[in-house]
Amino acid sequence: MSVFAFHPTLAPYARDITLTADGTLLRAHVYDSALVDADAARKPVALLVHGLNDDADTWRHVFVPLARDFRVIAPDLPGFGRSYKPGRPYTIAFFRETLLALMDALEVPAATLIGNSMGAMICQALSLDAPTRVQRLILVCGALILRQQPLTWDMVRRALPVFQRKVEDKSASFRRDPQAAYALLRPYYADFDALSAQDQHFLLDRVRDRVWDDAQFEAYRSVWQHLPVWFLFNRAELRAQIAASRVDTHVAWGEADTIFSVEHAEAQIEVNPAIHLVMIPAAGHLPQQEQPEAFLRAIGFERLAHDLGDPGPLGDA
Repeated sequence: MSVFAFHPTLAPYARDITLTADGTLLRAHVYDSALVDADAARKPVALLVHGLNDDADTWRHVFVPLARDFRVIAPDLPGFGRSYKPGRPYTIAFFRETLLALMDALEVPAATLIGNSMGAMICQALSLDAPTRVQRLILVCGALILRQQPLTWDMVRRALPVFQRKVEDKSASFRRDPQAAYALLRPYYADFDALSAQDQHFLLDRVRDRVWDDAQFEAYRSVWQHLPVWFLFNRAELRAQIAASRVDTHVAWGEADTIFSVEHAEAQIEVNPAIHLVMIPAAGHLPQQEQPEAFLRAIGFERLAHDLGDPGPLGDA
């Protein structure tokens, strides 16, 4: 069983919240700046949502700077990290309902939503179904897929049991050789070797956690089983909803992102020209980790980016 230790920067903000989403009782791990910041109740809320097979520690370099101006809440999605991992279908609708239930549990009427990769999809889906709960939507290297993707063998095989068995075999091989799993991180960054030694060590430990977590593997597999089908049946409706959306939406994309093509951001602008896109130089799929200052500038927080080097204490607590 994996441990998923807290990143030292985020440990003071850790808490667990019990909630119910889509009929499932959950214990959600959350980082919440209100645990440290005595002024958090008077600040607007920023809800940070990680991507597939990631966890809330992905925000470790920007959480404290954002907490200067926001009450920052960053959960581990159910099925991932330290949150409960029930044996159930993991769908966009389930994740969306989890975020709404979390907001209700923490008495947050509305928030700025910042989502990375699959987290961006979840945040955007929430904004379409409950726009009054979203003050601003920030999509980071991810968005709901609006263009019909060519049907490929790779897409088909992901839904087949034989593919799932191959993934299980690969996971077992990674347990025997963690460095092989570690190497899979490289495509997510423009320059993995440029990360600090501390970051690289942390990521290696986190890969080991994921490789040994059978329940997280099942959640990961479930997402792959359900996500393509959901887009197949909902794409037309999603296009219409996004075209009509009045939620203030900004998109930030790493220029070197090879995981998720920027064409998905361009498709958003095609249906709704009010959506604003900013590219982040020298960043891959995780700009909040790789280029945190440029990331904060790209999403409109210039002053917080300037303060990144010396975030200082929060509040009076």
